[in-house]
Amino acid sequence: MEPRFPKFVAASAVFMTLLLLVDRDGLAQQLALGFATALFLWYFARSSQIRPAQIICCIIVATIGEVVLSIGWGLYSYRHNLIPFYVPPGHGLFYMLAAETARQHAVRLRASLINRGVVIAGSVVAVVSLTMRHDVWGFLWWRCSRCSTGILWPVPGCCLPMGGVELLRPRSPGFMRSISHRPWQSLPWPGAR
Repeated sequence: MEPRFPKFVAASAVFMTLLLLVDRDGLAQQLALGFATALFLWYFARSSQIRPAQIICCIIVATIGEVVLSIGWGLYSYRHNLIPFYVPPGHGLFYMLAAETARQHAVRLRASLINRGVVIAGSVVAVVSLTMRHDVWGFLWWRCSRCSTGILWPVPGCCLPMGGVELLRPRSPGFMRSISHRPWQSLPWPGAR
């Protein structure tokens, strides 16, 4: 295990905990938290072997996803109504944690065991959330993540039909309760009135 890796993981855990504890409303506070997260990410990324372009790409893709799913479709919301400024660099931080973890020799030796454990634990959480909290979208996204990792059939084979069924039948039992309409109805389509 690389000597800097445990320090990075411990520092990230402490940083993220403190960040969530001091999260407050207000532009100045959100700018400060976003800047602190970006600075924390930069500090550890500069000594990492993970290419900066990969981290930046992750931030861009994840931020687009946040905007579309949270603000555009209204599938979930944050306490402050908009996406907190620390979330985009936070996605980069989580990506870097995952990529650095995957590079560790001790982890690579146990990759098969770790993968099975994650699939089992994640599946239990997804099923419990589906049955106890009616979290259909959470279950759908878990299923999609399993598809895209090659554990099940490719993403179009399972995610698109499942997503289509959920989107076209919004009044079905267990549909995500935070939306009462089809998500695309609130999107600003060209020519919509």
